[in-house]
Amino acid sequence: MALPPTWACVPIASDAGEWPLDVAEKLCEAGPARAVLASRLAAAHRDILGPEPHVLAAVWVPNRAIPEALGILTVDWLVAEPGTIVSRPDYRERIARASRPNLTVLTQLVEDVDLPAGPAVRERERVSRSSGRRFSRRETVFETLIYTVFPPESSDALQLTFSTTTLDLGDAMVEDGDAAVATLNVVLGEPHAAT
Repeated sequence: MALPPTWACVPIASDAGEWPLDVAEKLCEAGPARAVLASRLAAAHRDILGPEPHVLAAVWVPNRAIPEALGILTVDWLVAEPGTIVSRPDYRERIARASRPNLTVLTQLVEDVDLPAGPAVRERERVSRSSGRRFSRRETVFETLIYTVFPPESSDALQLTFSTTTLDLGDAMVEDGDAAVATLNVVLGEPHAAT
């Protein structure tokens, strides 16, 4: 998958060494802004990765002059139960009846699309997530673009989730996500062989 130049992959291991400077160099202009971005990426790395392991993770810096990562991409395998297949119709049914704790869907558009990597479901949604703390009214609103791709000859699916809390840049993030996913190629036969 070819990510636009406003995106850069980050390590999926928590002890990955000097990567923040490399990523900042790709995404930010030289000078103090680059050092600021590297520092912010190092501090936020665990939050970027979240509690679950991912196949790939990337950050989005839409303006090279501003050292702020404003979006995240995570890529995950959805593995089928033994003897079953993760299919587009089953996945759409799961979306329709899904209950997500501490999350309110504000807007949602779900559509079937066909990609070079296989049939897919494209979801664009705006969601509000509560802090999960009792008696807290604090909520964060996210713009998300989720592609769930069903590679031919595979019983599993690949899910790419682009998200940002900078809502006025939601359309730009979605444009980048659509462009990246159009270049996705899935090679089956080896674990974690998505490219």
